[in-house]
Amino acid sequence: MKYLLPLALCALVLVSVSCGEDEVTTPLVLGTIEVVTVTTGNLIDGGGYTITVSSGDDERTEDVGANSSVTLSDLAAGTYALLLDGIGLRCETADNPRNVEVVASQTTPAQFDVTCAGPNLPPVADAGPNQAAVDTDNSGSEAITLDGSGSRDLDGTIVNWSWLVNDVEFGTGETLTVAVHPGVYTVILTVTDDNGTTSGDAVLITVIASDENLPPIADAGPDQPVEDADDGGSELVTLDGSASRDLDGTIASWSWSENSVEIGTGETLDATFDVGIHLVTLTVTDDQGVVNSDDVTITVEPPEANLPPVADAGPDQSHVDGDNSGSELVTLDGSASTDELGPQAVVDWSWSENSAEIGTGETLEMAFEVGVHTVILTVTDTGGATATDEVTITVDLPTLAGVFIFKREDFGGGNGSLLREDVSDLGDLPAACVGLTWDNCISSILLSGGWSATLFELAGFEGDSLIVVRSIEDLSNFGAGFGWDNKTSSIKIRPPN
Repeated sequence: MKYLLPLALCALVLVSVSCGEDEVTTPLVLGTIEVVTVTTGNLIDGGGYTITVSSGDDERTEDVGANSSVTLSDLAAGTYALLLDGIGLRCETADNPRNVEVVASQTTPAQFDVTCAGPNLPPVADAGPNQAAVDTDNSGSEAITLDGSGSRDLDGTIVNWSWLVNDVEFGTGETLTVAVHPGVYTVILTVTDDNGTTSGDAVLITVIASDENLPPIADAGPDQPVEDADDGGSELVTLDGSASRDLDGTIASWSWSENSVEIGTGETLDATFDVGIHLVTLTVTDDQGVVNSDDVTITVEPPEANLPPVADAGPDQSHVDGDNSGSELVTLDGSASTDELGPQAVVDWSWSENSAEIGTGETLEMAFEVGVHTVILTVTDTGGATATDEVTITVDLPTLAGVFIFKREDFGGGNGSLLREDVSDLGDLPAACVGLTWDNCISSILLSGGWSATLFELAGFEGDSLIVVRSIEDLSNFGAGFGWDNKTSSIKIRPPN
């Protein structure tokens, strides 16, 4: 059946309805997350982060500045995981990743406070490749453009570029064009960062007359920072001198050396370097036998320390042995365990009790016997780091099953029949029965399975005897000797110790 609604109300309905003669479906109202980043200190390697929001198979990544915000729109109501990436060196933020609850038609705020600490990193000066030029018009000089744009500061900005020859500054700026007389000059570029720290780099400038042989230009490539990926103490690096050139001829040979000892030849060279800083010199020779050289710094860093994961075995659990089998099926859940690289970085879950492994997996379903169990979850991440957490599993015996009535006259000095009555059929009990208040303990008996029963006289209650039990499987031990005649008695059943 279709219901006709006023047209003015149609926009407020989130299901298919009939408005007038036409059936319409209004769109689902979605929510948003507004992510704010607040950074204290200098951010390494750039000025921003990426924020990833995911729920199940749905994942979206947006760029966000170091002190900025971004709005993630069109999100259905539900729980989403937020991960801030690109934090870099010497910086940290708490609660990352974190879960955020999105409510339809509302904006949910999420702020990441990033703190960057530690000493200021010096800038990296780059004066560009060596240059050679010919005074083609025989004017006595040639225009050379010096380029320091490759210089950088990992945790700030460069505020000054200074160019010097023989310790005398002849110009400033990221790039500088100067007239150079024929000759060979070593030009030093000194850069200064926003913390006043300086660094230098040298470039060789050669200018010759038009009738002279130009020396080759050696280019050993940019400095290379690499990581010892397998933590083996060394790393294979490719040295590349292919940018070397000879303006008026060809390059005949390439020689690579460290500490004046040749380590290989060729335009490119694969060489293994130990962890540390290595200054490698490329020497090239042209077809006229003229040589030139350039240096490249190879830095092999040890692998970044892997932070351990965070184990989460879930909250403590209490269960009841519902079927009186002596155990209960329980689901252990370690899915809330996380790692600095995200939940996907946890690769192994191991569950143990009393130092013995009882199962593996992010979740584990198993039966626990009646009693209290301390279960340890050990998680391992992709880097081999581990962490543990414990959860307490309590399995209790079932509560009393009901109230039963013994017909006193049915016993007759021996075993009698049992008449079960629902609690609702008992009617109003005398005050002495309320709260199981018993008087005048008479005797005790032992039932099967270690359960014990104590016989009481119930004061103030005449007629049928009252018994409170967990089950009726074994009541055969009731018999003569308990003095059922002329008194009202009751039994209270207790579980095994």
